[in-house]
Amino acid sequence: MRFFLLTYAYEEGIRVDTGGFWKVWELARHLNKIGHESWVFIPEIEKPQRDLPAPYVSYPLIDMRILRPLSAYLMLFLKPLFHAFRHKPDVIYFRTAPTILPILLSRLTGAQLILEINGDALTERRGRSANFWRDRIHYLRVKLICLAEKLNARAAKIVITLTDGLQDVIRERYLIPDEKIAVIQSGTNTEHCRPMDKTKCRNLLGLDEQNRYVGFVGVLYAHQGLDTLIEASPELLRSCPDVIFLIGGGGPMAEIWQNKVRDMNIDRAFRFVGVVPYEQLPIFLNAADICVAPFVRDRGETSPLKVFDYLACGNPVICSDISSLKTLTEATEAILPIPPDDSIALASALTALLNDKPKRARMGNAGRKYVEAHHSWEIVARTVAETIV
Repeated sequence: MRFFLLTYAYEEGIRVDTGGFWKVWELARHLNKIGHESWVFIPEIEKPQRDLPAPYVSYPLIDMRILRPLSAYLMLFLKPLFHAFRHKPDVIYFRTAPTILPILLSRLTGAQLILEINGDALTERRGRSANFWRDRIHYLRVKLICLAEKLNARAAKIVITLTDGLQDVIRERYLIPDEKIAVIQSGTNTEHCRPMDKTKCRNLLGLDEQNRYVGFVGVLYAHQGLDTLIEASPELLRSCPDVIFLIGGGGPMAEIWQNKVRDMNIDRAFRFVGVVPYEQLPIFLNAADICVAPFVRDRGETSPLKVFDYLACGNPVICSDISSLKTLTEATEAILPIPPDDSIALASALTALLNDKPKRARMGNAGRKYVEAHHSWEIVARTVAETIV
């Protein structure tokens, strides 16, 4: 089958070779690896800093504030349509976005329409300070996304959700029958993200081998819950003064959180390193003794890539006990769930696990085996292809 994978993006400063884009690249690469043909459609934004792993077509944007998103939606209809004249697609695969043009693209090309819903638009939080107009603009944007999502879901042959809970949400909200919804969780590149020698990784990052490290990587949005981690740190540092928190990622909350640790006079224990290049991701993760995902209680349904990457590197993981992660936490002993938004529980869990090296090793080994068996990108790609056929 020939897949067109559509990626909607237009924001300045983002790169198509990092973050959430990488799931699309991995899916395309492994679809090609198992005998299909995949093309990824990407915006002409920041120039990729490495070779991309699948064929792609870029679409232009009009570099004006209001016209950037509008031109992205329009060009991500026209570019695949023109490309289809030479390479007729069998599948149009796209993620939720405030546009219904993929429906028209599917009908004009005769391709099956596959919609991936990777989060609940009604509970998304983007870490921006609130004000009268911004709240209303955000409200209207969410309503527009939900309306487009409803129309796209009803037009699609298959709707892929990343969690069981998200399947329930989509079924009830949009009245989509069960047989039309497939739950396919995210994955990780188990060849790239793999266990490595901690001492070597710390040396490569210029870290002191005498310290212990708690790692986090992800876009710095409020829903990531780093407020809870920061508030847990004084209690942890009282019993474990050698701990350093490694925070990888950029985003709207970066400066706010850096100021917070400075105001609390604990900035010596935090290293905000910015965006972690994909090539260095396993080095960064393997430098940590424990990795964390302290999502806020109202995070909503999600299937975070970071947790699979943590597990693939053999890290024990502490994460918030939210409904969207329950299936994952129950499937492997590598994850220790704690109540969300509870800094005392987080500090207690971190203290206990940092002081129990054998348990960390057992959890890390269990996590690596689990993702190898269930969540490699090749397994995900095969599942997607088999679901569509």
